[in-house]
Amino acid sequence: MMWNQAKEYIKLEAMLLAEGDNTREIECPFCPAADKEKGSLSVSRTTDGLLYQCYRAKCGAHGHIPTSHNGIITSIRKKKNVNQFDYEVSKLTNEQYSRLIVNYNLTVDEIDSNGLRWVSETSKLAIPLFDANYLQWGWEAKKIKGLSNFKDTSKKSIAYTTVENPVRLHYPKLSKEYIEERTALDNSTIVLVEDVISAIRVMRYVDSVALLGHSLGIAQVLALLEGYKDVIVALDPDATDKAIKMKREYGGYFNTFEVKPLKKDPKNMTEDELEREFLAV
Repeated sequence: MMWNQAKEYIKLEAMLLAEGDNTREIECPFCPAADKEKGSLSVSRTTDGLLYQCYRAKCGAHGHIPTSHNGIITSIRKKKNVNQFDYEVSKLTNEQYSRLIVNYNLTVDEIDSNGLRWVSETSKLAIPLFDANYLQWGWEAKKIKGLSNFKDTSKKSIAYTTVENPVRLHYPKLSKEYIEERTALDNSTIVLVEDVISAIRVMRYVDSVALLGHSLGIAQVLALLEGYKDVIVALDPDATDKAIKMKREYGGYFNTFEVKPLKKDPKNMTEDELEREFLAV
């Protein structure tokens, strides 16, 4: 079956699938007839269409079919860049290093590996945002307790894009001091957290990305599927309902999709608390 015909077949068979639902009852149209396995194809209905993934090892077909609920193809609207990062960044001072270490238990090497800088004009931390290949796609400006002016009316953190229509996921860099103990671990699992500093800290124990908020979209899901089969969503304590919604919409697209309720934001955990939550995931 041709690729476009296969997609049309999936769209037709999943026409009655409600948003948030998943099915494994549809036969995979990408597998050769002699190799088809019942239940190998997972299809999920999302707000914007259908996500499909074949779990047969020799197939592995996956993708997104943009549709509306009545099966009519719709377009995915791209966000325009509205925030430009026009600030001069500088290296951190000893005081700024010390504050990041005290506030978030970061190490000097974690700070340096992730390229953290300072914007004097706004008194905010400047964090370069990286994609999965560690190519920079933007900056995040973040207020830091003890260093920034919290009386001004600007947001505590804001992301700026420097390339057109990036996938809004930030991949932190693993500090060299944790590389050796991480090499023997399973790399098929990814932990989704809200903010960059939480992602840097969780990275000590398991691969992690920052959502830069508490929402997950199709472009992000497809990007995650390029490298991971299992997902753990560990959002801030007040966003557990958002994590459950993510699982309902996209859970069927991965081998496993776990929601981990937290009592603390990972960046505010002690090292013992962080280890208990993420060492054995």
